[in-house]
Amino acid sequence: ASGGTPGQNNSSLLPVSGLEPVTVGLNTDTYQTLTATIRIGADDLQLFPESGSNLTTWSTADMILLRRIRSGDGTESFTWRHVRPWRADRRLFMRLRGVTAP
Repeated sequence: ASGGTPGQNNSSLLPVSGLEPVTVGLNTDTYQTLTATIRIGADDLQLFPESGSNLTTWSTADMILLRRIRSGDGTESFTWRHVRPWRADRRLFMRLRGVTAP
């Protein structure tokens, strides 16, 4: 789904976590984000961004799609942000769970 070659290590295809300023209404705050790039047409994979305050319990409920960008190289990038600003929830983990579509 990410455009990689099976059996070859390519860490540039992994999701990337970051912090970025986001304006919600009239307020701009820093949010933790998760960005993943996949091959356009990879309809056999469903992506579920998840967050949690420990490494045991995960939920999709607090993740919001911030943007979706199609590139000219046959890929598109998805960036999700957490619902709460980073200053309010600094002990936060994020992951991207992929499930093969039925």
